[in-house]
Amino acid sequence: MANYINIALSTILLIIIIIGHNFIMSLLHIQHSNIYLFFLLPLAIYFVGFNSILVNLNNRLKNYKPMAVSNIAKNGTMIPIQIFLSFLKAFSLSGLIIGQLTAYLSGNRILKIKSSFSFRQMFQHKLHDFKNVSLKYREFPYYAFPAGIANSASLNIASLLMTSIYSISFVGFFALAYRILSAPSILISRNVAQVYYQEACEEIRTKGNCYSVFKSTLKKLTILAIFVFVPLFFSSEYLVPLIFGDEWSTAGTIAKYLTILSGVRFIASSLSYTLNAAEKQKLSLVNNSFLLITNLVIFYLGYIFKINFIDFIKLYSLGISFLYLIFLFSFFLIAKKTRKIPE
Repeated sequence: MANYINIALSTILLIIIIIGHNFIMSLLHIQHSNIYLFFLLPLAIYFVGFNSILVNLNNRLKNYKPMAVSNIAKNGTMIPIQIFLSFLKAFSLSGLIIGQLTAYLSGNRILKIKSSFSFRQMFQHKLHDFKNVSLKYREFPYYAFPAGIANSASLNIASLLMTSIYSISFVGFFALAYRILSAPSILISRNVAQVYYQEACEEIRTKGNCYSVFKSTLKKLTILAIFVFVPLFFSSEYLVPLIFGDEWSTAGTIAKYLTILSGVRFIASSLSYTLNAAEKQKLSLVNNSFLLITNLVIFYLGYIFKINFIDFIKLYSLGISFLYLIFLFSFFLIAKKTRKIPE
């Protein structure tokens, strides 16, 4: 059922892009040569949605090892490809999306095999089966799935909108900095999130809330964030040109200011699973919608006031970081709130 919704929404987005791509590109001041990026978005969103489906399925089957292997496969594929493509002028803009597509393709293949997911069996289900499932899990299509799409759009829209304000070279610098700083979150945070989700669900079942495991995980993630991102804040301006060459020194400056966002996101992204454990799909949709809107507002401000690129990065990092801190406080309140223990 979930994958049918995933296919349907990705197809609807593709149709919208086919019909209205000229209007959208004109509105966002995006060059016509970058039109292919719009057609990669529905595919990227489908792969991300399909990954979420497979992760939940493997989680239910307690296939924890394949989930860890899938994460390693995604990270081992995505980070090298995105960093490599960021050096190529022709792919400096599309490298983020291409790397993500390749990573999710490899990761999804592992999860698909281990969960015995079959497209043939999926298409053999009858309408009556869908009706029963849709009634039982009606919260998913209404809230959780759109929230996932909004989150995916928020993470991928930055490099696309950046071309409407700044030069392609700045986008390449941003892409390299973003990928370097994303590595800790991808390698550590996602694995922590899966463990936290299992423990939070168990604690809610036994105690009626997940405050203890939330507090414990928050402390661990905060310590990790301090040890990882504080040194990067002070050293990235020197390390990036040292490793990649002086011509990439701007990427080091960008990385310095993005460490603030990366550190806060590193903590908040793992603890966002509190909403899933507490079955707060509506709040998840609200949060991710605000995240997408805030991204759009920040880019609009950058365009209207013609903010220089480094100052824009500071605004972007601080603005999104502040929003993540608000989300983190809401996760804390939900984790602490006592709720009825299921019988």
